[in-house]
Amino acid sequence: RRRRTTRSWTGGGSSWSSRGSRKRRADSIMYRKILAELAHDRGWNVHLYQAKDVIGQAVRMLGNRAGEVLQGPRATLGPPWTKDHQMALAATIVGG
Repeated sequence: RRRRTTRSWTGGGSSWSSRGSRKRRADSIMYRKILAELAHDRGWNVHLYQAKDVIGQAVRMLGNRAGEVLQGPRATLGPPWTKDHQMALAATIVGG
């Protein structure tokens, strides 16, 4: 089975106050749930992660190689390698 990793449904406990913000948040949650359902239909495993925790989890798993693995792509590939890319890489490592 193939594996896929996605953020948790709630987005990691962010505080949303305006009605428009809540609607956008609900839209993103529904989008992630639909993607997960489609992945399951294809036989892919889906692992949820908390955005605020996943880089730390990857660092603990990688030990002294963490900097090389998580920062290496930016040094090698250059921009655009953002924190979002680093988070996606960390989630892939944690998700197995």
